[in-house]
Amino acid sequence: MAVLQGATGVITRGWFEFNNADSGGGLQADGTVRADGPEFTRNHARRFGGAIDHDFGDSVFKRTTVTGDTAGLDGGAVDIDLGTIEFVDSKIRNNTSAGTRGGGIYNNCGSVTLGHSTVRGNASTVAPGGVFTLNQFTVIRSTIASRCGSSMTERAGHTMPAPRRPGPGRDAVPVLKDAAPARHPVPAQGRPHNSFG
Repeated sequence: MAVLQGATGVITRGWFEFNNADSGGGLQADGTVRADGPEFTRNHARRFGGAIDHDFGDSVFKRTTVTGDTAGLDGGAVDIDLGTIEFVDSKIRNNTSAGTRGGGIYNNCGSVTLGHSTVRGNASTVAPGGVFTLNQFTVIRSTIASRCGSSMTERAGHTMPAPRRPGPGRDAVPVLKDAAPARHPVPAQGRPHNSFG
């Protein structure tokens, strides 16, 4: 399914299963999406976003389940390039990125909110398997855990700011207060990022 730029797609329940695409195996979102209760299962993208590739728009996914999806590059379940996307009461589990990062969620330049949701059991070739973000990522009462046993549980809600460049007395990767990410891999080519699980 594709939602074109400037359009709005409304999804109530529904199943996205066994789909294949270059990016966005189940859904290519270039516009705005309002989804309640869909399930994305065993979809595949040759490049980005095994289940969902979100390029533009402001989208909300409520009570959404994303399981068993795969991507050849980043974002085994979800790849976000631009715009805002919010997951509420959702489960993103057991997805795989055969490329480098973000078996669950890969956020390039978008703004992501994860509210009362779980990202668990996702894997990628290079850590982290759960979430890899280069931009704004807000976690509210959600759990992020990888297959490797590393985990982060955010109880009070916290916003990850956009990464900042290293400088005197500053870390390249901000750390969540009271809920530190499990790992801080060294960024490729010195590019700062935040990663979980």
